[in-house]
Amino acid sequence: ANDAAAQRAATIDNALNKLEEFKQKMSNMRSRLSDESQTNFVVVSIPTRLSVNESKRLIQELQEQDISVTDIVVNQCIGGVNDSSADAMVGYYDRRKSGQMKWIDELQKSVNDVSASDEYK
Repeated sequence: ANDAAAQRAATIDNALNKLEEFKQKMSNMRSRLSDESQTNFVVVSIPTRLSVNESKRLIQELQEQDISVTDIVVNQCIGGVNDSSADAMVGYYDRRKSGQMKWIDELQKSVNDVSASDEYK
């Protein structure tokens, strides 16, 4: 009976030690993520309603945790942000580009303080 009790106590001690180690690792990771000299966080999105809304939510949550978002990359764009000409002759591309521009504008309005650099447009 004493051996079984000792084994249970050792198992509990081992579990508690592992939890403490995990807690320390998470604390170290949190410090690293919130230190701008060690970590850059770049949000990657596509110009659709769902993706823009998810990106805005992610950025807000990261900022609430004191994790700096340094830039936003928008993939799958048709034409550039400042491109007003309709290169595509097919109405589908015009509608798609228009929809994408709407969501890029929405994202830019929401997170203008993150990145205003032209190189990402």
